Amino acid sequence: MIDLAVETTPEFDPELRDLVADAAPRLFAVVREPDNGEDAAITAWGMAFTDGVEVIGVDNPVRLSMSTPERACDLLADDDSTTWLIWSDDTGQPQPEPGAV
Repeated sequence: MIDLAVETTPEFDPELRDLVADAAPRLFAVVREPDNGEDAAITAWGMAFTDGVEVIGVDNPVRLSMSTPERACDLLADDDSTTWLIWSDDTGQPQPEPGAV
């Protein structure tokens, strides 16, 4: 792994960490569960930002820029499966939207 550490002064380090934590996008997966009983699989991974989402396919060469994660799920859905939006940080508790204060 490449070490890209940037030196900061001790008084700024907590502020920078808070800045990154507050601005970090939420990670989600688009999961397809085939209607024929086969195992569900992750179709794509996405990052939700305050102004839209970026989605990258797992086994297909798709890259999408969308307004919402739900819209990405709609576009990646098909008639032979159920498509799920799963947040990677889903603990069953409500999560703030990216960039929310």
